[in-house]
Amino acid sequence: MKTDIFTKILLLVIALFLGIISFRPLIQTEIAQASAGDFDHVKFIGIITSNIVLMDNRNGNLWVYKVGDPGVVKAKFLGRLIELGKPLANEKK
Repeated sequence: MKTDIFTKILLLVIALFLGIISFRPLIQTEIAQASAGDFDHVKFIGIITSNIVLMDNRNGNLWVYKVGDPGVVKAKFLGRLIELGKPLANEKK
């Protein structure tokens, strides 16, 4: 008789702990964080003929990559975007 009560109490405790373990993710949600990539600061501006225009969001530098023959890419610094509506600054910082 005592082993029957002991077994029921033990099974009840095990069931309670399993319930707590299974409901914990619903109560304590974790926010997923994406790691920053190497080129997250580079923004694609557009394509003009065979030229790709990119902007560095950290400093406003504009770059043009001329894509010619396969495997041949030439980079050219256009200037720095300081303020909209104003000419580009040509010094590289």
